[in-house]
Amino acid sequence: MSSSSTTPLPSNAHSGGDSSSISVLYGTKDDVFLEALRCLKSGDFSVRLHTTELLGVDKGIADTLNEVLDFHHHFCNEIHRVSVLVGKEGKLDERVNIPNTSGSWKECISSINNVISDVVHQQQKW
Repeated sequence: MSSSSTTPLPSNAHSGGDSSSISVLYGTKDDVFLEALRCLKSGDFSVRLHTTELLGVDKGIADTLNEVLDFHHHFCNEIHRVSVLVGKEGKLDERVNIPNTSGSWKECISSINNVISDVVHQQQKW
């Protein structure tokens, strides 16, 4: 697929995104990839690339970018969930749980859970 062909991109990419609604905007493949990366950079994880018309490396890039966006969306939702349960509802045994993580993501999750445990332990000492 050449750079001049059209590939869909959710229109909410330009509005800051809303994970509850995803509509499609068409543009050149390179423009769509760039816009999706800009959305990722700015914290809008609701965008997705339509991949049915893509082939080869372009499809691989789009599928991988969609997976990264899915992971970031899930990660943020899980942090928010634990924040509400621990911080607002006082369920001090809750921890961030995202299966199949590795590398820096696993270390980040472990650090967040360690902070919760340390704070809970300090509070229980008082």
